[in-house]
Amino acid sequence: MLTDVGSPSAVAICRQLDELLFAPAGWFCIDASNRRVPGATPGTLDQALALIGHTAVATVVGQLRPEALGVDIDAGGELGTEAATAIAAWCAARGLWHLQRASGGGEGRWHLFVVPGVHAEDLVDHVAAVRRELRLTARQLDARRQLRPLCAPHRRTGAAALPAELAEAAVALREVLQPPSGRVMARRRATPPPSRPATAPSGPEGPLTPLRRQRRELPPVWAAYLARGRRAAAAVDRDPGSRSQLELEATCQLVLAGYSEPEAWAAIASAHSTAFAKARSRGRRWWWHTWNRCVHDCDTWLRAHRVDSPPSDPLPATERARAELAAHWRNWPTRTRHTDVEIYTVVLARMDRTGAAATAIPQ
Repeated sequence: MLTDVGSPSAVAICRQLDELLFAPAGWFCIDASNRRVPGATPGTLDQALALIGHTAVATVVGQLRPEALGVDIDAGGELGTEAATAIAAWCAARGLWHLQRASGGGEGRWHLFVVPGVHAEDLVDHVAAVRRELRLTARQLDARRQLRPLCAPHRRTGAAALPAELAEAAVALREVLQPPSGRVMARRRATPPPSRPATAPSGPEGPLTPLRRQRRELPPVWAAYLARGRRAAAAVDRDPGSRSQLELEATCQLVLAGYSEPEAWAAIASAHSTAFAKARSRGRRWWWHTWNRCVHDCDTWLRAHRVDSPPSDPLPATERARAELAAHWRNWPTRTRHTDVEIYTVVLARMDRTGAAATAIPQ
């Protein structure tokens, strides 16, 4: 079922989606023959759309944000629809936000917009697998960082049909992808970021520290995964076509077993060659994406269920700090020392709860 492309509501929703999916800068124009129009260098989407119909400009193309990925399907006919359906089903099975729309070039030609999260590499691999299975070329089926925005027409046929679930897709996208701040957008317009290889390692600024848990042995199947590799974990391998799911669940088991981040990475680094192969190939900082997600999920559950648990034993570092505090706080300035003692006491208690000798202090 399709949405009327000319309705004001559909146009407004398309603009909302484009603003979230595309980088603010990096737009360029193409003509009806799919050639880049020289001299047409719009700085924003509004400027790019305003050029359509002038001189040779037929439509515009933009750069997707790093968090998004596009799939261009140009096989035509039933073959193209089969490819689009297979990739959309793969995304749906993993709970990934995705939107499939007709590209406007004819039957069986599609564009897919996806927010893949930790599955980005696996999505590219899956697109390549579908391409091999259907014996298509890279021109007929490929994952791309540049794509035509939803609100731009096809270069030959004009406005393309839109999916009926457009409004629902916009609501769901806002839950998984936040718009860049105004300051960031202004800076990007003024100075486009330098291009980097798509495979450049990246990750969070640092690993999260999990709540303290009693250290225990890993369940036998997960211990076997580390010692003997992926085949030994067949009983818990829910997605044999992807490394991400198994490595995510194995990381959660390390958190639940009371491992610290350095201990978990040491176990990964010394594991069997087929265990945590993706994490080792991408590097420790990239793996922090997985570690932090597991820490957040496991600690959220633990906080909700550890209502009546006794307080954690004090850390040696906090015990020393309390002794120093008791010995010296009376020598501090009279006007503020009572408040300072309260603050230090709360911070030390927080350290004991988190099991860390350093902790962030909410403002």
